[in-house]
Amino acid sequence: MAVFLIFSIIISFALLKEMPDFLNAINNAVSILLGFSFSVLFYLASSRKDAVAETDSLEKQNRDRRLTKLSNELFYNISYFVIVALLLLGASLIIIIPDAQASIVTIWRLFFGDWLIAQLAVLTRILSFAIRSCFFFLLMEAAFTFARIVGRVNFLFEEKMKGT
Repeated sequence: MAVFLIFSIIISFALLKEMPDFLNAINNAVSILLGFSFSVLFYLASSRKDAVAETDSLEKQNRDRRLTKLSNELFYNISYFVIVALLLLGASLIIIIPDAQASIVTIWRLFFGDWLIAQLAVLTRILSFAIRSCFFFLLMEAAFTFARIVGRVNFLFEEKMKGT
């Protein structure tokens, strides 16, 4: 986590220019991955067993318990990914807002004057840097979490196919 935080701050300093094309690509990719995550969640919910049958062999009972535990862990991992991905989408939309609302500065200048606008510009740069750092942190966290989920999903499917 500390490594992600350090890298997110470094990347935020390195990429100070506006990056709407990059953000749009990230939004598309994360939206697709969210769809994949929900489909896996629905699969886990529909295939969940409530109890292990006592009439089965000990090996089958042990295997069923392991698969149930793995399914539960996978459910929580995917739920965490969904939260991180939604925060990532929210941060990217906040970053895009100034590009979409550039004309509002001229309206504020009429009402508040140049000095206050200059102070707000400094505050906006600091806030923009903080949001960009959060964005890159969430991007790395989402990528790492999704990679972990893919590994666990593959393992779960392999284990289920062995028992079939």
